[in-house]
Amino acid sequence: MGILLKEWLESRWRFYIGLIVFSLFSLLNVVLYPWLKTLITPEFISTMELILEQMPFITPEQVQGAINLNWNAYLYGSWISKTLYQGMAIYLLFMAAPLLASEESRGTLEFLIAKPISSFSIITAKYSVSLIETIIVAIFSTLILYPASLYMREVFNFSLFFGGLIQSIAGIAFLFSVAFSISSLCKDQVKAIAFSALAYIALSLPSFLPKYHHLSIFRFMQGINILNQEPILWGTIFLLLAASLILMLIANYIFEKKEI
Repeated sequence: MGILLKEWLESRWRFYIGLIVFSLFSLLNVVLYPWLKTLITPEFISTMELILEQMPFITPEQVQGAINLNWNAYLYGSWISKTLYQGMAIYLLFMAAPLLASEESRGTLEFLIAKPISSFSIITAKYSVSLIETIIVAIFSTLILYPASLYMREVFNFSLFFGGLIQSIAGIAFLFSVAFSISSLCKDQVKAIAFSALAYIALSLPSFLPKYHHLSIFRFMQGINILNQEPILWGTIFLLLAASLILMLIANYIFEKKEI
């Protein structure tokens, strides 16, 4: 329990800041809705279609809600399919990438190793606490749209956002694990963040290639299939969770080598 408390105390401010920032961005979509209703005109729709033709990596489904003025499609498209996954890509750089590298840069790695705690316990504590905090931020900032919908006198589609959240969380776990494993290789947290950002950029490249959309983790996190009333991609979810576990075990292996 001591190592779990240590990790919570070290990460709690990043968690609080993430909770506040993501909740504000979530509610911003609600605040903008009445303004967008006045903005949507035939001219706007024509302009949007023209933009989509020039940007093939953006699908028409992402703006379908805004064009049709459908409340749930609008919220889903602007939150799940845009702001949430984009914001999480940045947030994870500061939640996961510094976790192990910061121990070396601060000179506290030797202190951790000297403790009568197995390396696996240290790794799982650092990994699980920050990952759970990140998932809570994603869930809370999404579910806050429910009371916001009541305030706007709109019906909130729980099943739609549940499917989007499930896929988003699987993607979050994978991206977290990528940055976490990179952190185990670095001795400086700034380098860990920089290399993790490069890894995310590399993972985003299929998004810009229409024939390879299905290979993009970010395309998966957009959950366009859910918006199109298609099934949740459970196979991909389990694959991403398995890959996340493997990356965590790789980080543990690297950490054990440092311990030796």
